Amino acid sequence: YMDGIQTPASYKVTASSDGIINVVYTKNTRSVAVEYYTKDSAGAAPVLVGTLENQIFPDGAKYGDVVDRNKIHEYIDNADEYDDGVVTDAENVISSSTTTIKVVYTKKAVYTVTYHENAADDMVSNMPENGSYYAGKEVTVGNIPSRPGYSFGGWSTEASNTSATIYQPGDKFTMPAENVDLYAVWSAVQVSYQIQYYFEQPDSSFEVNGDLTEIKQ
Repeated sequence: YMDGIQTPASYKVTASSDGIINVVYTKNTRSVAVEYYTKDSAGAAPVLVGTLENQIFPDGAKYGDVVDRNKIHEYIDNADEYDDGVVTDAENVISSSTTTIKVVYTKKAVYTVTYHENAADDMVSNMPENGSYYAGKEVTVGNIPSRPGYSFGGWSTEASNTSATIYQPGDKFTMPAENVDLYAVWSAVQVSYQIQYYFEQPDSSFEVNGDLTEIKQ
């Protein structure tokens, strides 16, 4: 701490009155620059995107405890695509030798959501587009595809639909730190049809036999 300061400075103790003398001690502080860096991958070189000059920090405080990591939002528009930032030498403490503190933000890994037709007849249309997302991003499940003779039941996390999670178009989920495959779920449409039996007549005409008519699905 710096030398104490008496308040009030001019107060004097006298024999005729009591009084209180306050002495205030202020902790030593340092003016430090904080540099903010980003990099596109763990192995990439950091790029300086902004600097906060003349930040006042107390002596003895750890680097990691005094830096405002949220300031990165003031320097880049897509800060949500990066991690929370790592303070270089975070356990070091502020001292007379401290001039600059560095914070490095690494871009989150990107994973893909892939939609599969899950049909052997190659008759599926209106498939949603595949997408790329970083872990933690909210994903909105894609639209309804079309397949003649089948009804769509949703998007499954398994091709066989056994013990799978099934999403409906418009549902949302949080992107995990891995790729996601979604498979269309199809059910054959039940169609009613009629079988009629005709008998040829002596005049070569045909007459339907109503007793033999069948309705099937």
